[in-house]
Amino acid sequence: SYRRAIENIQAQWKRVGVTMNLNVVDHPTYHTMIRRDVNPVVLYIAMRPSADVWLTYFFHSDSIVVTGKNPITNFSHATLIDDLIEAAKEETNKEKQIQLWKQAQLKLLENAVSYPLYILKFVFARHPKVEWGYELKTTLALYPQINELTDIRQ
Repeated sequence: SYRRAIENIQAQWKRVGVTMNLNVVDHPTYHTMIRRDVNPVVLYIAMRPSADVWLTYFFHSDSIVVTGKNPITNFSHATLIDDLIEAAKEETNKEKQIQLWKQAQLKLLENAVSYPLYILKFVFARHPKVEWGYELKTTLALYPQINELTDIRQ
């Protein structure tokens, strides 16, 4: 249920003098409504493994809900980073690709396309033989990443 998270957002708005009325619906109805573009505020919790999927689904114009060529989850109706997303998808040099993803994300931030009001923290069980090699925090993918710093002992 998104109820706890959306009530947290409602309380944040209230602190700055904005009344946010809630119409509580079941989970499937909520997802139907957000894809019909009827909610002025969208709470969406997603696990995405890479910048490509995240930025394409949430910020490419093809993904605009209702009107996009492939309407997925671009609730903001953003169109300003299509060129960077497409260039990054085609870039074969890993470092150049990373810079393109970074530019795209900075452009979103500079233009305040979306604003995170609620960030979940997760609790993960871990086997004693796994050392992540970094501090576990909420991440874009929403789960621990095994990377070059991770040590999995036998």
